[in-house]
Amino acid sequence: MSKKKKRKSILGTILPILCTFAIIAVIIVLAKTYVYEPFKDKAVSALTEKLIQSQINADTTLPDGTTINAQEIWDSMSSADQDAALDIIDNHISPSTLQEASSYLASGDTEGLKSYAQNMLTDSETQEIKDLYEKYKDQITQ
Repeated sequence: MSKKKKRKSILGTILPILCTFAIIAVIIVLAKTYVYEPFKDKAVSALTEKLIQSQINADTTLPDGTTINAQEIWDSMSSADQDAALDIIDNHISPSTLQEASSYLASGDTEGLKSYAQNMLTDSETQEIKDLYEKYKDQITQ
């Protein structure tokens, strides 16, 4: 009797490698979806709120004595204007900016976060935030 050598097929060699890559890809997609994106959204919201707060620092009390806060302005904005404000911040978000913003949030340094948020924007983006503030500040008292 002759003995036949069994050779591993190419598929037998490549299949474990492909499975490993598929598992890694699934882990990356899940991490991005369930960890990075929610964290990014929270950071963008916090930065946007701090930017709005930085615009109202000098004008937080209206002539009738009503105090305005950033959350009230945010809540009164249309979804299109909220999206515009979020897009401004989102254009500047990267892993390094998220890390720095989260360090301000974790330490409770709201003034540092406001300053950081203002410094990362261009003059035109800062003007857009100011315009949104001006558009909605009078609606708070109505």
